[in-house]
Amino acid sequence: MADPMEDVTRAFERFNASARRARDAMARYVGMRERIAEAVAHSADHGVAGVAGPGGAIKDIRFTADALRQRPQALRGAVLSTLRAAVADAARTAEVPATSWGLVGQPLGWTA
Repeated sequence: MADPMEDVTRAFERFNASARRARDAMARYVGMRERIAEAVAHSADHGVAGVAGPGGAIKDIRFTADALRQRPQALRGAVLSTLRAAVADAARTAEVPATSWGLVGQPLGWTA
């Protein structure tokens, strides 16, 4: 006859292993979020740089001295197209399915 305490011990060990796998998955997720925290795009002449964060939030815009010497309409066009590219890149990155990071579809191994 099986010892009930051994069954409890094995269940507890499975639970601890599952908890470790969950912590590892969370660490991978946090690392992934840090890697895609910013998407940077540049204008064709590299005079304007736009930075977008997760969710497409505009985080920064940078100009070279040459960019600031452009006519206002040209600078406006460079700024808008650069920011659109940065936001689009951030959105594309966010669309990568979680399965590619190993966070979905991985059984934790816990059984009742």
